[in-house]
Amino acid sequence: MSIYRWDLKRYIKGVFIWSVVLIFLQFMYAAFYPSFAEDTELMTRMMRIMPKAFTRLFGLNELDFSNILNYMAMISSIYVTLVGSVFVTLVGVRSISREENEKTAEFLLSRPITRNKIVASKFLASLTQVLIFDGVVSLAAFVLTNIYKQGDFDISRYWLFWFSQIVLHMIYLGCFTMDFEILLFQRR
Repeated sequence: MSIYRWDLKRYIKGVFIWSVVLIFLQFMYAAFYPSFAEDTELMTRMMRIMPKAFTRLFGLNELDFSNILNYMAMISSIYVTLVGSVFVTLVGVRSISREENEKTAEFLLSRPITRNKIVASKFLASLTQVLIFDGVVSLAAFVLTNIYKQGDFDISRYWLFWFSQIVLHMIYLGCFTMDFEILLFQRR
């Protein structure tokens, strides 16, 4: 069995557990949206009380909380960025560290496979896990947004938000995985 398929088979359960947890968090906050949308006037008054420099600094002066896209972006950006980045970091570091912890790195290196192929296979398996995670979470968030929306929203802005999250996760994966894998699989 190839290293790529072995790693996917080994970690796919964890990918779906992380996805379900994040989907549950998004469901919980999406369910609050209808009551939140009713009180948009209160939120608008609270925003007017805040210092103008503060609202401009964080871009809060232009938010319309009656739009579900703004609400989901505000809530999701916190959890998706935080939980997703932790997940991606764990996936990247775990791909090689588990081989070291279980003392199977030496076995891998003794196989007739180059170090570069091992690192590339592990990186591709990690990349696939992250793309599955992001795909499942973004599609579930899209369904939740459509269920709880009270008006139309700009779908292109929605996918632009999720594309930015995927790019952020790819950057994290590249930084943590490749650096860690290169360090561990250097010639000793």
